[in-house]
Amino acid sequence: MDCIRHRVVTFCYVAGVSGTSDLTLDLRSITSECEILPDLARSLASAAAVTLDSVHGPRDDDAAVLRDADLVSSARIVRVAVSQQSRDSYADPDEATEEGAEAIAYLVASRALDRVVFARLPKKTGADWKMRRRSEIRSDAYERLECSGIASPRESLATRLRDKLDRFKKFPGPRGCAIVTDFSESPVRIAIGWQPV
Repeated sequence: MDCIRHRVVTFCYVAGVSGTSDLTLDLRSITSECEILPDLARSLASAAAVTLDSVHGPRDDDAAVLRDADLVSSARIVRVAVSQQSRDSYADPDEATEEGAEAIAYLVASRALDRVVFARLPKKTGADWKMRRRSEIRSDAYERLECSGIASPRESLATRLRDKLDRFKKFPGPRGCAIVTDFSESPVRIAIGWQPV
C-alpha cells in the first residue's frame, strides 16, 4: 500500500481496500468546523445522526471510508445524541439524508480539505455553499461546495458524484467541489470530487 500526504489527510492508494489513516468527523463539534449559524449546524448534525441511527441502528460512532479520486482514507463519524424530538423533526428520511450529508460535508471540508464553509449559495449556482481555504481571510474569493446524500443501497455513489460534478458545467462560476455521503453502506462511504479545471 502506497500512502501520501494529500491536503491535510494521509490517504493511501489501494485497490478496493481502505487506507490506514483515521480521520475523525465529530458531529458534536460541527459549530467549530464551519461559519454558518450554530443552530443550523447543530440541526444538520442531528439530521446526520438520525439518518445513521435509522440505517445502522443506535451507536456512538460509525466507521467510514473517504475517497478522493484514487486516494482512500479510513474515517470515523462521531454522532450527536438522537432524541425522540430529533427523530420527529427528521421523520422525512429524504430530508434527513440530504441535510445530514451537508453536516458530513462540512466536516470533510474542514478536516480533509482544510476548508471552511461560510455562506449559502442562491439557487441556480450549481452548488449549495461557499467555502474557502481555512488560512484565507474572508474575502470575495471562494469555492463552491455541492453536498448530497444517499440512504438507499439502490443508488450508486459514483453516479451521484458524477451527476453533481456535471452540475458545475451548467452553472459557470468559481471552482466546485462535490462531497457525497452514502449512509447505506457500512462503513459509510464518502466521495470527494473536484470540478475539472
